[in-house]
Amino acid sequence: LSRIQGQPRTLEMVEPKQAFMHMIPLVEVLAAATGVKNPASKKVVALYEELLKVIGNETAFWAMPEEDALQAVKTLGDPAIIQAVKQVRAGEYSFWPLGYDGTYGNLLLGEKRGWFGHCEVIAGSGQGRLNFGSSS
Repeated sequence: LSRIQGQPRTLEMVEPKQAFMHMIPLVEVLAAATGVKNPASKKVVALYEELLKVIGNETAFWAMPEEDALQAVKTLGDPAIIQAVKQVRAGEYSFWPLGYDGTYGNLLLGEKRGWFGHCEVIAGSGQGRLNFGSSS
């Protein structure tokens, strides 16, 4: 392909042209913060419903100013949940292992792992291939 285009191709990140926000499912955040593996557990669902009484809906929660969102989360009385929301809003999260075929990875709070952070481009004899590293 590079012969046809006249220049070698490189992998690079492209900055978005307009602002957008990532909305991580709130039950996933609550489960990760409380150490519960299943987001559909009774404990997580109870916390989720209690928070929804205060915020209305998830979209409103992620769109509201951070101070208001943290004030709403403080009603749950768990500092770990407050910290988890701060991390997600700051972009300090990732999913690992990377998802495939409609399956998503596990939410990791406090870590920023990206697609390009876990692969290394290896030049071979005329072809490139992706070498996926470990999750260390």
